[in-house]
Amino acid sequence: MNNIKSITILFFTIILFSSCALQTGYIQFEGKADEIISSQKIKDFMAQNSNPTIVLRVPFTEERTTQSEPNSYIFNAIEKELVLGGFNLKDRGLFNEVVDKASDIDYKELRELTGTDLLLELVRFETNIKHSTNRIFDKHGVSITVDNATINRPGAAIEFKLILLENNEYGGNYSFYYTPCKGIYQDCECFIGYKMSPKRVYPHINMCKSEGKNFAFERIEQDVLENFIRSGVKHMIDEIKIATSKADIGNSLDNNTLNYYTDPRDGIKYKFVEIGDQIWMAQNLNYATIKGSWCYDNSSKYCELYGRLYNWNTATRVCPEGWHLPTQDDWSKLEVHIGITEESANQQLRFTDNPEAKKLQLNGQSGFDLLMGGWYESGLFDGIENYAYLWLDNSDNNTSASARNVNSEFDFIRHFNSDKSKGYSVRCIKDR
Repeated sequence: MNNIKSITILFFTIILFSSCALQTGYIQFEGKADEIISSQKIKDFMAQNSNPTIVLRVPFTEERTTQSEPNSYIFNAIEKELVLGGFNLKDRGLFNEVVDKASDIDYKELRELTGTDLLLELVRFETNIKHSTNRIFDKHGVSITVDNATINRPGAAIEFKLILLENNEYGGNYSFYYTPCKGIYQDCECFIGYKMSPKRVYPHINMCKSEGKNFAFERIEQDVLENFIRSGVKHMIDEIKIATSKADIGNSLDNNTLNYYTDPRDGIKYKFVEIGDQIWMAQNLNYATIKGSWCYDNSSKYCELYGRLYNWNTATRVCPEGWHLPTQDDWSKLEVHIGITEESANQQLRFTDNPEAKKLQLNGQSGFDLLMGGWYESGLFDGIENYAYLWLDNSDNNTSASARNVNSEFDFIRHFNSDKSKGYSVRCIKDR
């Protein structure tokens, strides 16, 4: 009897202690959807000009030179992505000198003087957009409304206007929004300390620090902003390079076409590409799950660029409705289409050179645009920008499953089996 009483007291003591102890929850914000408007003029122009000249024009006179601060890193990030997108970049400082010296010049004359085809105007850039909530999610994902505090996190917005200088024609407007804690990410700014008894949150305690010091998330880190901007510019470039018909894409393998699919679960937009009679996502999946997935280095900036890393069990059910994790047969068909022999493509285990492997990489001929998202294993991350690991929906036992590996420097597609607990990228293929 005394033992039962002692166990009961111990049980309620644990419950009481747990409810009073500081626990870790998280916050989420919905955010605003990106706004993409592209004119037919710009799409027709891009279909006929694969490497047009472009210049970035910023709104602040004192910041028009290439090395001025404090926003030079923003302008440089935009320009880097334009170069990677195949544009011939004109010096922004020299361009503005021409404009400032000839205030009455029209766009056509400006094109003739500078040899510039396109003008990309930075219309808006804000980094102090406030997102507020009084709702958190506990460690089990259960929503809790709190009254003692409003939790604030900064967001950002950037807007571009594109002009064709030849005839002063409108090319499009492109607005992109950075929303903190969009989805279940593992960034420190999204973690919130809370107690259940009494119900209370502690919004200024950094839950990533074991010492629990106060920390104010009042600004967006520079590397996060830079990645957000580069991601937006890349999206804009992808949009204006979408041709109106297969005949417009002369350099793509078998005239593959690019389109976009919006995941209804979280509103994230993905490129997809038709390769032969298959339709593949041309980006790594970035759907947030409560368990079984990670952002590389636990940072959302990598998720936005490279997608999430999933263990195999999560990967098998994470694709949106109408799409699925590819099987070995799906992947073999893809390899045959890019030029690998059927015998080699059907090998379950393979580690041999295949020059055709480059066609699957970013800016390869297939449109697959494989990103090197690295991998996760037992708390450690490695291989970002150098290795891509992808799960397949095939498993021979309880511990291992089929996977594929591509290296950015070597011409091979490795076929192998891997432990299901590891975190690899996911490329979804459309159901037939």
